[in-house]
Amino acid sequence: MLEEPPVVRPRDSYPEGVNVEFVQITGERELSMRVYERGSGETRSCGTGTCAVALAASIHTKSRLPITWVINPPGGRLEVTIDAHSNAVLVGPAVLIKDVDISEYLIA
Repeated sequence: MLEEPPVVRPRDSYPEGVNVEFVQITGERELSMRVYERGSGETRSCGTGTCAVALAASIHTKSRLPITWVINPPGGRLEVTIDAHSNAVLVGPAVLIKDVDISEYLIA
């Protein structure tokens, strides 16, 4: 787990911090990913970040579209298809990790 937030420069440009994905190509169409979200720290996954990573990988590898990437964050295997118009479709499990009654947080 990341103990400290990643340093993103210029720091003054992002006073509230940024979300950062750390990515490694692990196969022909497969990536490993870790996520650091501002305000939360390291998380098990991020849908928006996963789609962004798939599009960035497609551009980086000059892949012909459509293409499907398998992405492996700590939270589990995901698939992202980037279509011919650069739209992303994310497929993966939705898992409940906590059930919270927010009314207790709204009472002042």
